[in-house]
Amino acid sequence: MKAFIIKYKYTIIYWLVVTSILLIFAPMQRADYLEADIHKFKDEYFISALFWIWGVICVLWLIMLCINTKSIKTSFVSLLYVSFITACLLFIFKDVLLGGILFINKLYKRDSTQKKYTVIQVTREEQSGLFLFDLENQAAASDDKLREKLYRPELKPQDTLTLPVDIGLLGITFPHE
Repeated sequence: MKAFIIKYKYTIIYWLVVTSILLIFAPMQRADYLEADIHKFKDEYFISALFWIWGVICVLWLIMLCINTKSIKTSFVSLLYVSFITACLLFIFKDVLLGGILFINKLYKRDSTQKKYTVIQVTREEQSGLFLFDLENQAAASDDKLREKLYRPELKPQDTLTLPVDIGLLGITFPHE
C-alpha cells in the first residue's frame, strides 16, 4: 500500500483537489446568492462569456497552427478537434466556472442597495408559507434563501419588505451579511 501511495501521490493529490473543487467549492459559492440573481447573470452575461472564451481559445490555436504547420488540411482538422474539445470542456465545467466567477464577484463590494419585495400571501406561521413579489423584476420571488432572510411572524399581505444587498466586483448582487 505504501509503495502505491508513493508511486501515485501526485495523481492522488490532483484528484483530491479536482474533487474538492467540483463537490465543495463550486456549490458553496451559490449559497451566498439569491437564485434570481444567479439566473439573471447567467442569462445576461455568462453564456456569451463562455462563447467568447471558446472563440479566443480557437483563434489562439489557429494562430499557433498557422505558425507551426504548413498543411492547411492538418491545421483545419486540428482546429476542429480543439474547437470540439474546448466546447465540451466549457460545457462540462460551466458550473465550476460560475462558482469561480461568483467567488471573484464577492471579493470586492462596489456598492450597496436595497431590493424591495411585497408580501403576496402568508399562509402559515413558518417560512414556507411566505409568498413574495419582486418589485424590481415584476415577478414572483420563490427563493428559500430570500424567505429565510425576510420572514417575520407578524407579516401581513401587502407589506413591503426591503433586503439590503451588496453589488460585487462583476455587478452581481448578493444579500448583505
